[in-house]
Amino acid sequence: MTRLGGHLLEELNVKALDWVLGGEGLVSYSLRPVLPKLGPKYGKEMGALRAALAALDPAEAAKALAAGQSLRLQLGDRTVALLPDEVEVMASAQEGRATAEQDGYVVEIDQTLTPDLVAEGLARDLVRQIQELRKQAGLELSDRIQVHLQAAPEIEKAARVWQEFLKGETLAEALHLGAALPEAAIARAELRIEGREAVLGLTRA
Repeated sequence: MTRLGGHLLEELNVKALDWVLGGEGLVSYSLRPVLPKLGPKYGKEMGALRAALAALDPAEAAKALAAGQSLRLQLGDRTVALLPDEVEVMASAQEGRATAEQDGYVVEIDQTLTPDLVAEGLARDLVRQIQELRKQAGLELSDRIQVHLQAAPEIEKAARVWQEFLKGETLAEALHLGAALPEAAIARAELRIEGREAVLGLTRA
């Protein structure tokens, strides 16, 4: 499946893809008895059944239940078997991460936003706004422009770091940061990008 890694990275807009055999550590499991089924069967023994269920390795128990196997528990001097539909498996991701599980496969996304990722997100939003301004100005796809930006410090910093990307994506020959927008601007807009104010203008190159 590694041959599809590049395609997945591009389609999902993620930075890195790691393959983990068995999905160890991606998801934590807990087990809960399905009371409508087990309550009538075990009555006063439900307390002991809960304790026996909690003593199991939840990951191994979840794997067995997913395979259609029953769980064998010791209640006093007797052994009981809980069927897959008598135990609810609860899966939870680590803090800051999201997971999905289907047919034995687990996918986890790390949602932690580093300063670099935040800056890249701001730059990509700027590209989208510049492209929209190009459309409003009636520019042809091949028309070259100059971009003028007055914005919150975080946005200007992101634009400076990602300026080659911005220029390449929008056919901008120059990126002017912090200066007043010129009278010759063919399009301008007052924006809010991720809650931060910005004024954007375009001139012909």
